[in-house]
Amino acid sequence: MERIYCICFKENRQQAQESAIIMNAHRINGGQMPDISNGKGTDFFFVQREEPEEAAAEIVLTEFASFDGCVLHTLEYAGDDVSARELKYYRGTGRELVQCVVFTSSFHSPVNGGGAWEADREYTGWSWLLVREEDGGDWELLTAGYT
Repeated sequence: MERIYCICFKENRQQAQESAIIMNAHRINGGQMPDISNGKGTDFFFVQREEPEEAAAEIVLTEFASFDGCVLHTLEYAGDDVSARELKYYRGTGRELVQCVVFTSSFHSPVNGGGAWEADREYTGWSWLLVREEDGGDWELLTAGYT
């Protein structure tokens, strides 16, 4: 038996009424397909990938785009052993998780610094930990930073 998941958007607490998230929620509730064009400046992203790590990496890249002025040099899958160890740890916190994926990255901060970044510095070993609660479910960026 195949299961079809349904999500119904009923209450807006954070987005502006004209945001793509809100507009697509109303389209879905009305039985229409959402706009999945992923245009520049949108707050709604549709990511379809065959491999789970690819979809998780897209979330990391989207989040990294908010690191104003930083330049990404590498993004690498940390491996099955690291991901399994982190999954075991976070399951121990009471979360019912089915999958975890860990990436490591290196990037350069803006020449003049800004925000949380030291000026003109190479950051290496920056970790990204993503989890999901069901097979094929949405990835959640649980934490990012130095471990």
